[in-house]
Amino acid sequence: MKAKLKKKLMFLMLLGGVGHAMAHTSFESNEVARTMLEVATIYNGYHGCKTGDVLINYGLPQVFFGRIDTGEGWTYEGRQAAFDQYLNDLALTDYLNPTNKAHFWGYLAVSQCQCMGYTNAVPSLRVLALNTTCPSRIRLRAIEAVIGMSEISSGTFDFVSSIITNTTSYSLQERGVACGLFAQKILTSGTLVDEQQAVCNQSVNFFYARRLTDVAGAPILDRLFMQEINGYETSSNRLEVALHVLSFSDSNYLVKRHFTSVTNQLLSSGQPLPWIEIGAGGN
Repeated sequence: MKAKLKKKLMFLMLLGGVGHAMAHTSFESNEVARTMLEVATIYNGYHGCKTGDVLINYGLPQVFFGRIDTGEGWTYEGRQAAFDQYLNDLALTDYLNPTNKAHFWGYLAVSQCQCMGYTNAVPSLRVLALNTTCPSRIRLRAIEAVIGMSEISSGTFDFVSSIITNTTSYSLQERGVACGLFAQKILTSGTLVDEQQAVCNQSVNFFYARRLTDVAGAPILDRLFMQEINGYETSSNRLEVALHVLSFSDSNYLVKRHFTSVTNQLLSSGQPLPWIEIGAGGN
């Protein structure tokens, strides 16, 4: 079976786009996108396909768009356009409709974008992640992809905050992933331009203002507050957050272990814990 599949997929490969540009129907365009995803998904699991001494890596855009045979008349640019349109269609799909196959192809498409670091897909993946009919399995990957491929910016902050504040449509896991990835981006940001620093300050204030309304991403936010707020590490503010998280029924074992350690550390310090007034820009 594997030998037959390999022969079939090897037949789909070529060394470059061929044919001239020609008009294609929406159905044909979708078939091309699915063909590329099928080939790439099979071979990316084996870190590419070896033909002779050459390793074909489908995690590279020039390979994904340029070396899969999708039939006469399809160029590199045509296949890329077909994939971009396919992503846009997936983003707007009603996933509650039981007749569509978007559940399967949507996950493959987002994974391929992550594999390629395909930043062109960010606008579509952003819409997909905000599509409340989208299954969590796909939505989590879309959230990861969008934040992972985006710079610190007001647009990225708006995307993250829209997920974190929508506790009805987004699960604790989804909110935690969005919060954690963005907080990690701030923690490892290094030198920033003024606009990005302003977004970081806004983000810290936003997360701090919500510290007692949610526990999504609480451990990494603890690290963020310690880095960005002077004196937070040994403050009453931190103890307040720790006690809140420990009292929250949805906090898992690892989260509770972290904040139990924080609570014990603060209460056993033998030092008074000051209260920090936190406003714009941190302190």
